[in-house]
Amino acid sequence: MKLHQLRAIVAICESGSIQEASRLLHISQPALSKGIKELEAELGVPLLVRSNRGITVTDYGERLVKRARLILQEVRRAHEEIDTLKGVMDGKLAIGVSPVTPSQQFVTSLNRYRKRFPKVQVQIHELRPSKLMEGLREGQLDLVLTSLPEARSSDGFHWTELYEQATVLAVRKDHPMRHARSLNEL
Repeated sequence: MKLHQLRAIVAICESGSIQEASRLLHISQPALSKGIKELEAELGVPLLVRSNRGITVTDYGERLVKRARLILQEVRRAHEEIDTLKGVMDGKLAIGVSPVTPSQQFVTSLNRYRKRFPKVQVQIHELRPSKLMEGLREGQLDLVLTSLPEARSSDGFHWTELYEQATVLAVRKDHPMRHARSLNEL
């Protein structure tokens, strides 16, 4: 299994066509097809189903693509860490956040980071907590800001509580429950 083959299967899966994947990867279609056929031969299973409607990924292909994304993300991170050690401060940082208003601390920290590392492309992804964990597990996100899950032992992640998020109840001035001061009163 070679990196160029993993890049190829991911590109085909994401683009849905060998032609588009070859354009994205800047290699010829025959070279791309050859790499996939060699990978299928090595693994002894079909990864793609080719039809007049395009390309679909087999169950084997889906499993491989999931792992390939992780491998390619780790290779990207290795390059970025080496560049950082060499003093080059560019690259990408993918941050996942829960769909809640970020605290002022987060916004301030993010602005400070952007000033310190202006060449780093910061991407913010707002997702449900389950999708955040999936993105982190699959290597699509570098870090996640979310609420603490109830069960977090043995999930493979390191958790650090950063701050407490203040929660308030807002109602109209004339609302009958405007004097409530607890959830029990509500």
